[in-house]
Amino acid sequence: MWPPIRRSHAQFQSKIRVSFKFNNKGFSLAELIVAAAIITTMLVAVVQAFGISETLQNQQIPMVKAQLLAEENLEVLRLIRNTGWGNLSSLPLNTKEYLYFSGSAWSVTTTPEIIDGIFYRSFTVSSVERDSSSDIVSSGGTLDPNTLFASSTVSWLSSNATSSVSYGDYFMNY
Repeated sequence: MWPPIRRSHAQFQSKIRVSFKFNNKGFSLAELIVAAAIITTMLVAVVQAFGISETLQNQQIPMVKAQLLAEENLEVLRLIRNTGWGNLSSLPLNTKEYLYFSGSAWSVTTTPEIIDGIFYRSFTVSSVERDSSSDIVSSGGTLDPNTLFASSTVSWLSSNATSSVSYGDYFMNY
């Protein structure tokens, strides 16, 4: 067996220092250019993401407002029905009508109203038919004089095309 090699503590530390010696002269120009390019790319991506988000949000504002206006149409028709069934049932069937608010009361008119210079809001009232089981059917049933179907539509010009939202609901004489 060979005798163990004995080294002094100073020789051992010297050997370690030599083998783990680093060159700490700083970043080279190439590394700085790569880091600047990465940071610039990230900043451009973040700015574009915010821009896209704002554009999408601005496109959704008219859609949400149109939905609220269409729902308001149906609520006003409920109000008209609640003041008396004859007020709703006397409206002409399958004819485009419009609502007008005259300061303190709603009224039905045949003149279109432009809301906020963008939105056209209308509604139609149609009759309802029921089968022998009193289920609502699209055709072939018996006319139900105590039920009407109202369809509310709001349309507006969006990106050189007409967009619209429609809601419908049944109204009953109770």
